[in-house]
Amino acid sequence: VEQAAESFHVWHGVRPETLGVIAALRGG
Repeated sequence: VEQAAESFHVWHGVRPETLGVIAALRGG
């Protein structure tokens, strides 16, 4: 999960403050 957060930060250039969003995206 941490890697996904880092990748998200790299892609969007912002900090993944809301891990829930990532979880939601993964969950569909």
